[in-house]
Amino acid sequence: DDDAPRAHGYRDENARTPISDDELTWGRRGAGGMRSTVRDLYRWELALRNDAVLSAAARDKMFTAYHGDEGYGWHVATTNHGTPFHHRGCGSPGFEGQLARYPEDGITVILLCNGGRGWRRKVWAGIQERLAPGP
Repeated sequence: DDDAPRAHGYRDENARTPISDDELTWGRRGAGGMRSTVRDLYRWELALRNDAVLSAAARDKMFTAYHGDEGYGWHVATTNHGTPFHHRGCGSPGFEGQLARYPEDGITVILLCNGGRGWRRKVWAGIQERLAPGP
């Protein structure tokens, strides 16, 4: 819906300094035009749990690490307890996000923010420690 409310990106975490269109270089302008919600991303993650979008064989390929921890579009890792988790983070001036899935535990974590840079990694590290603490 083109009339739906949209978040505007801010350079600082207090939402005082908006990101201007001039700051969105050609490589960021496309991503800056994307819109999503936590609900949209959760619906996408739910669709990845069954054959609604991809076959089991395609999902196995997507969630297999081929180069370091990189699968097809996802980081593929194992928790300290030996269970798999898949995650992907993103960021552009004024916007950051993180989606993590712990398929064997039935846990999904989705973070979206239109504040300043750097919060995602700090918050993500705290959540990850709570979900899969060290031995």
